[in-house]
Amino acid sequence: MSDEQRDYEKELATILKAAGDVIVGQSDAELCADLRAKGINPDAYADEARQALLAGLKAHRQQALIKARRAHKDSVAVYEQRKIHLPSTPAKRRAAFDRALQHDPSLRQLTMQHREFTELTDEDIQSYLRQLHELNAITDDDLKDE
Repeated sequence: MSDEQRDYEKELATILKAAGDVIVGQSDAELCADLRAKGINPDAYADEARQALLAGLKAHRQQALIKARRAHKDSVAVYEQRKIHLPSTPAKRRAAFDRALQHDPSLRQLTMQHREFTELTDEDIQSYLRQLHELNAITDDDLKDE
């Protein structure tokens, strides 16, 4: 039987039902005695089972988070791959950034929340120019070398 034809959830349910039927038919003392006869510590075994179930539950609950993280990582990669022609020198990039801020002073709040304007590195300026371009706050013409 190929994997595509197997119903794993049904198989798991059958196994769990069978295991449950065996367990339900025994008292706690009988279960503990059976485990000890096999050289298994019942308390440690119960703790391992509990941890396995909790790990499975956590993994199930985090599927949406994992999917969202993957989607975010993919969208960041796409964003970083986009070609944008920034001015060729740090001074020209800084001038383009200054012009954008003068044209729309409200942008200062978005980009300068916790910094002094003079503390921006060229990498900061490049990042902000890319972000402003992505938000359509500046155009390709705003980024041309002068």
